Amino acid sequence: MRKFLVVLSIVGLALMACGGGGAGNPEDAVQGFFDAVKDGNIDKAAEFIQGGIPEDERPMLAEMGPVFEMMEIEVTGSEIAEDGENAVVFFSIGFMGETTEDEIELILDDGNWKLEGMAF
Repeated sequence: MRKFLVVLSIVGLALMACGGGGAGNPEDAVQGFFDAVKDGNIDKAAEFIQGGIPEDERPMLAEMGPVFEMMEIEVTGSEIAEDGENAVVFFSIGFMGETTEDEIELILDDGNWKLEGMAF
């Protein structure tokens, strides 16, 4: 019984440390967001965005899932600002024989990296 309580306490602390979603590093946050959209899991995708996804924008993002499935998205690097609170993640998107490079800004929110300022 005592071992069970110790394990339960550790699991509880681990869950509290996870906060409200996001990721432990900027690159994982971007990859997690793209993977969640590809899977059609908008609730999970919202965990990677500061402030979540407004209800009225969720249907449009859900419709993007099949398009994301056709894309080859690769995170290519990141830079964390000196303040340790902001970052930029670089990624490439391959679609229909074309590849483009892009970047997205992230913010450290309650210990988790989240995409900042997403507009859908």
